[in-house]
Amino acid sequence: NLVLLLAFCFSARAAAAIECSDVLSRPVHCLSYFVTPRATLTPTSACCRESEEVLGMANSMGAKEDLCNCFVGLIRGFRPNPNKIEGLLSSCALQLFFPIDPVTALPDCTQIQ
Repeated sequence: NLVLLLAFCFSARAAAAIECSDVLSRPVHCLSYFVTPRATLTPTSACCRESEEVLGMANSMGAKEDLCNCFVGLIRGFRPNPNKIEGLLSSCALQLFFPIDPVTALPDCTQIQ
């Protein structure tokens, strides 16, 4: 019985997994927002909608961890301006389930809520 329970738990975790490639392919309308250096530029409604869809993928604790770790990799590789991330969250009225370091823009995946 324990083996069946463990198998069920691992299969449920695998089903809820978020692939970073899925995260990267969704918010295509946000690219111009992040690459344009002007601070006054605001995200488009399409960018907001796509960002909301990405956050909506995190429907379990495991999925939230996966998404947070994807964001860490993305931010380390891309190094966006932290003000742009804050601007996206505020302009699109989005709430993250983890804090972001205001200097590095890296998510803290140890404090997922």
